[in-house]
Amino acid sequence: MKRGLLPISPEALSLGEVAYHDYHGILVNEEEKALIQKNLGPKSKVLILRNHGLVSVGESVEEAFYYIHNLVAACEIQVRTLASTGGADNLVMLDPSKYKSRPHCHESAAGDGTSPHPKWQTGEQEFEALMRMLDNLVSQKSCCSLGSPF
Repeated sequence: MKRGLLPISPEALSLGEVAYHDYHGILVNEEEKALIQKNLGPKSKVLILRNHGLVSVGESVEEAFYYIHNLVAACEIQVRTLASTGGADNLVMLDPSKYKSRPHCHESAAGDGTSPHPKWQTGEQEFEALMRMLDNLVSQKSCCSLGSPF
């Protein structure tokens, strides 16, 4: 989309600065790689490759997953919303300066050992919760395939 990712959902606002890159084909030359790094910049955690796909980065797998999960959700919300409202002119844009993302535990925890809560990094809680959901789904399916004990 020419206008890029619009600030119409908390998922979109949670991404921070979104970077864009005009897709020119597979990454076979050094110039293209350098241009992608330049477009991503020092602050962005997500990159939209126009007409190609999405990229997220992080200091951990959990952080990168957090950003890609929210980016996909934000894109899905935007596509559905644009289809149902007749275009971007009919949307109410959220003000990023008024949005306060959910504080992560590592930001609110004391960090000096006085807090009873563990020090979580960005995306760790969400990743762990999704892994538990997957584990539960797998265990339910294996239980059902063997025959329910009830």
